[in-house]
Amino acid sequence: MGKNKVNVKINGIEYTLTGNEPEEYLFSIGNFVDKKIKEILRSNLNHSNTSATALAAILIADELFKLRREFETLKQVSVEPKIKLEELEREYEKLFEMYNSISDENNKLRQENQELLTTVEEFKSHYQEVSMTVDTYNEQLDALQRQIDDLTLQKQSLENEVNQKESDIEELKDKLLEGEIEIVRLKKELKEARDFNKKSFYNRG
Repeated sequence: MGKNKVNVKINGIEYTLTGNEPEEYLFSIGNFVDKKIKEILRSNLNHSNTSATALAAILIADELFKLRREFETLKQVSVEPKIKLEELEREYEKLFEMYNSISDENNKLRQENQELLTTVEEFKSHYQEVSMTVDTYNEQLDALQRQIDDLTLQKQSLENEVNQKESDIEELKDKLLEGEIEIVRLKKELKEARDFNKKSFYNRG
């Protein structure tokens, strides 16, 4: 895939930007840097183009560093919900296994109960015991079902939280990439401005 190439003007000087990103993105980078430098020049008329460029680079670097810190903080914050989610998933699986085990046992007891119904008079006492056992298992199943429902809600809530944190992280990654690209462009511009000033100085000499 070929790289995109666009021409942008930064502080009156035309530059060619190339990259894999869309042309609109490359234009936005150049316009952002141009706006930053012009704001500095308007705010203080004593600034030269070189000093304004350097100050713009410093301001963008400051934004980049702050975004990096925020990115790292969000990464750390997102770890805890993931760990809790994993713990809940393990507990959920354990309870679900217990639920299946008790459900299977309950089904067996129900089947046994149905068989015993044919000989109720002869095995009445045994039937009553089994019925009590079935009721106990039903109570346990109901309790486990409530726990599973609660865990399902918690799991969904944590999944939503993790998805939101990951979305925030991806957004910060995009901002970091934009900041890093801007710094590279500004370094290039600063170097060109310095070279130009040196050349002008030697020409005057």
